[in-house]
Amino acid sequence: MCEIRELDDSYFSQIETMFRDVFNSPPWNDGWNDPLQLHEYICDMTRRRGSLVFGFFIDGKLCGAAIGCIRHWWSGTEYILDDFFICREAQGKGKLFMKGIEDSLKKKNIGAIYLQTEHGIPAYSFYRKTGFTELESCAVFLKILD
Repeated sequence: MCEIRELDDSYFSQIETMFRDVFNSPPWNDGWNDPLQLHEYICDMTRRRGSLVFGFFIDGKLCGAAIGCIRHWWSGTEYILDDFFICREAQGKGKLFMKGIEDSLKKKNIGAIYLQTEHGIPAYSFYRKTGFTELESCAVFLKILD
C-alpha cells in the first residue's frame, strides 16, 4: 500500500540517509560524503519559511521524499520543488508519488509546481512524462567564484 504524507523534523535523519544513497549512486554519482554538509543542506531546505516536505511510504516504510517550499507569486501560490527522490528499491513508483503530491497541493489551493533540472539525465524525461513543461523563457545562471 502506498501513502503520501507531509513530513516533520522526526523524519529528517531518514531523509538524509536516503538522499545520500540515491544521489551518490548512478546516474547522479554526486559526492555527498560529508555528513555535516548534507545535514546543513537538508536543514537549509526543510527549515525555511514555507517549507513543505512530502514522504512516499510503501507498506509503512519511507521510500521517497519531495523537499520544497510554498511561494506566493503574482500569478498564484506555487510549490517550488527543490529535491524529489525515491529509494533505489522503489524506482518506477515516481509517477505515483508525483500524482499524490499534486493531489495534496490542490487541496491546499496551490496551483503550480516549479522546479529545475538538468538536460540529459533521467529526471528530465521523468518530469516531461509527468506533464511538466519546459519554460523557454527562463535561463539558469552560475558563476563560480575564484
